[in-house]
Amino acid sequence: MKYFKKLLYIILVLFVCVFIGCEKEDDPTVTPDVPVDTPTADAPTNGYTPENGEIVVSCKEANQIGWSLNIGSSTSEVYQITGKITIINNSIYGNLFISDDSGEEFYIYGLYQNGVRYDSLSEQPVEGDEIVVTGNIFRYNDSTIEFKSAELKYIKRQEITDESDGINFIMINDTHGAFIDDETPGIGRVSGLIDELSAAKGDYIKIANGDIFQGSYVSNVMSGRPLVDALNAMNFDCFVIGNHEFDWGLDEIAKYKDGNLENGEAEFPFLGANIIDKKTNERVSWINPYVIEKYGNLNVGIIGVIGHEQESSILAENVKDYDFVYPIELIRKYAEELRTEKDCDIVVTAIHDFDENLNYAISKLEGDARIDGIFCAHTHQKVSDYIVRRDGKSIFVLQCNDKNKNVAEAIITLENDEYKSFTSRHYNPSSYDIDDDIMKIINKYQKEINEGNRNLGDLPYDLSKSELGLIATNAMKDEYNTDIAIINTGGIRATINGDCVYVKDVFNVFPFDNEIFLIELEGREVISLYQSNRSYLYFNEDFNINNINNNIVYKIAVIDYVFTSPYYDEFKDEEYTDTDVILRDLLVTYIDNMYQ
Repeated sequence: MKYFKKLLYIILVLFVCVFIGCEKEDDPTVTPDVPVDTPTADAPTNGYTPENGEIVVSCKEANQIGWSLNIGSSTSEVYQITGKITIINNSIYGNLFISDDSGEEFYIYGLYQNGVRYDSLSEQPVEGDEIVVTGNIFRYNDSTIEFKSAELKYIKRQEITDESDGINFIMINDTHGAFIDDETPGIGRVSGLIDELSAAKGDYIKIANGDIFQGSYVSNVMSGRPLVDALNAMNFDCFVIGNHEFDWGLDEIAKYKDGNLENGEAEFPFLGANIIDKKTNERVSWINPYVIEKYGNLNVGIIGVIGHEQESSILAENVKDYDFVYPIELIRKYAEELRTEKDCDIVVTAIHDFDENLNYAISKLEGDARIDGIFCAHTHQKVSDYIVRRDGKSIFVLQCNDKNKNVAEAIITLENDEYKSFTSRHYNPSSYDIDDDIMKIINKYQKEINEGNRNLGDLPYDLSKSELGLIATNAMKDEYNTDIAIINTGGIRATINGDCVYVKDVFNVFPFDNEIFLIELEGREVISLYQSNRSYLYFNEDFNINNINNNIVYKIAVIDYVFTSPYYDEFKDEEYTDTDVILRDLLVTYIDNMYQ
């Protein structure tokens, strides 16, 4: 065995030497005189605190980029990955290695980029806006080998073209409370991106297309006010109401249009042409159907609507007084009104939904009802598409991913004051500096940010959604001494990964203000519920359907969303006790005790 280890060591050394030898400057594949596509001097992660596995550009010289990254291992040992990559004709040349504080180098073997394996870096294609390299890292010391894994990620800063000659739009959607940098960029980087775009191309019409507030600790505990302050500072032109704007009750959002500066005031209109108050059978009074923006000598109309039938995705109590009517006739009505009565030259729709049937119906509107572009949201998909109108012209269909992962730009060009064509693209905000005005707003909420960063304990392993479902139901069962505890699978929105769990993690996973109800249910109803909906529900860890007796009455803890949902008939007309305790708040305490 000792001889075998020495032989393996020699083979590895020879392999490394051969690899390095292949990377010398006289490599015939390298053509130094070819123009180089090198990123700008501003590092793509400048000012951004990277997570493990994300790259920081630490140096740059001529045609080379220096990479630097700290990676924590299972022990207290920390390695640093360094290396130089040369980009020539959209190909990469170079080598990477690991070095520790003493300068000892370790070779990275089995590199992957964009899902393709390379055993060397002699010629790797660069495709798209991201370069991702992963591999097994081994060190040989006294004939022993230790394996570690690493991933390097570099997001190219996208080139901003010269000033446009059309109408510029920027849209964000489904921000879900991403106020500060975390796993995704904060709103400050969106502002920094818009600043640079505006400097290059002129003014933008800015649209927030729903589900902006709910989803993070700092935004949730402040009912969205940090995002209201940020959108005010960024001069957003409108905000389309999304389904998650109902999560705290629509009255909580209405206060931002009540004229009371003490509780915050939105300097932009809220849009929702098809949100109908059942009591009056009219549109909700403080929500507008559209907004008109002046762009040079042109008038631009923006019609905002929420997706039809999204009521089912909202806590029943919070949406019982409202109806979301199918919006096509309202879009037709308001498009005609905007063109014939308000002298609008361009009319677009912003829909908090992605409904291909609705988009098709919109494309068939003609004459004064025609629509010049469709902004979408809700499904968290990056969409960059078009649809052909009845007059034969193509119009954009755009949507972003969630939590500021990207921002959508559309530019409409005109001919003789009539719609002619469009261009569109998505930008990744992570490579842009935080706007100074937004930084002041972030500082204003530092107390809440610090509480969100409170450490609840060491995490022995990553927690999947199913594991978090068990933790939640176990906590409910233990707290209220029930036989069964139930939550819906859709109420868990993320996993928890890393060495520690923080208060903000619990809010990311359980962003909804779901209260815990206590009920009693006969066994036959429990069996029916399980058989019909087990794919959509989490039960406590020791729940066993085979042990449920038809005739026994069971004490159950269940969240209000499940209890009031029309999907679960077994709860209909059942009496309940409201604990007035939000599941997420219970879990903060439960997890704090669990991992101490």
